[in-house]
Amino acid sequence: MTAGLRAGIMFAGILPAKGRRTLMPLKERRSLKDRRSPMTAEINAGRMPALPAHGIVKMMKHMSRPAYKANGWARITNGECDLQTGPCNIRAWQAMGRSKAIPSTLALANFARENHVAIFFISGRAPELREATERNLREAGYQWNGLYLIPAGKKFASAIDFKAPARKAITEKGYTIVLSMGDQWSDLNGGYAERLFKLPNPVYYLP
Repeated sequence: MTAGLRAGIMFAGILPAKGRRTLMPLKERRSLKDRRSPMTAEINAGRMPALPAHGIVKMMKHMSRPAYKANGWARITNGECDLQTGPCNIRAWQAMGRSKAIPSTLALANFARENHVAIFFISGRAPELREATERNLREAGYQWNGLYLIPAGKKFASAIDFKAPARKAITEKGYTIVLSMGDQWSDLNGGYAERLFKLPNPVYYLP
């Protein structure tokens, strides 16, 4: 989250007029073709708001790229976050709640809500970061229907082991995930989404 708010973002289902989710039993839902949302049609027609690679990920000003290289391109999770000389502990940065929204991603989220599509965030952040994360999302301009964080006391060998079951839980509430977006393949792999969008991240890699 060095340059903008990042998490696996799910665009799912269709919201009634008052913004509450539709919880239609699976056996009563219409065929996949018939229940595609307006957002899916926009994707297929090529009218989805652009997500340009440039500007999606930028190194934070003055952050030490060599520190990431020395760390095997893994995230730095120890120490403080020094924004002047680096390195920056990503957890310390997240606790600050100062991430800015990636403009094109926020535009996409607003487009989704305008078309009555629910938005979910699935993040590898720890539960003690929930308040800072929710505050940061609100201040950045996001509205959402669900925020999934790592359960307290749990550790996973891969983000897939947490994020795929979280997507499954969303579908079990009656939603169809029409688009899943993240900056790691482990944000996306594991099923339970119709379309996947992988954003670039030259800073770190997560299994």
